[in-house]
Amino acid sequence: VGGSPSGAPHWLAPGPEGTVVGALATEEGALNDVGPTVSARHLRIRRDEAGRWLAEGLGSRNGTMLVGGQDGRHVTVELPQSARDAEAVPAPIEIHPGDQLILGEETAFLVLEGYPEA
Repeated sequence: VGGSPSGAPHWLAPGPEGTVVGALATEEGALNDVGPTVSARHLRIRRDEAGRWLAEGLGSRNGTMLVGGQDGRHVTVELPQSARDAEAVPAPIEIHPGDQLILGEETAFLVLEGYPEA
């Protein structure tokens, strides 16, 4: 809000199933505190075997964009449904602390690194 992070942190599941983000996501640990242009199951954030964190689209209607925290680059995680080939399966995109994930038109998450308190 106003250029500063707001809201509580959400700890991501480090396993291969990761964390699903979406308006109607019901998986354990799902993140569903999202705006109205976020699909039911919009995005998965997971960690791969090499320890890298990845964001991958799940066929959302309004797509996902990554804004790089280091250089401000814009990388498409998943195009909006109206702009993509129905057969195309986007490759997961690596994310880093400081990056922003923009889901749909108004939901943004800032990627931070840390550990939940015991």
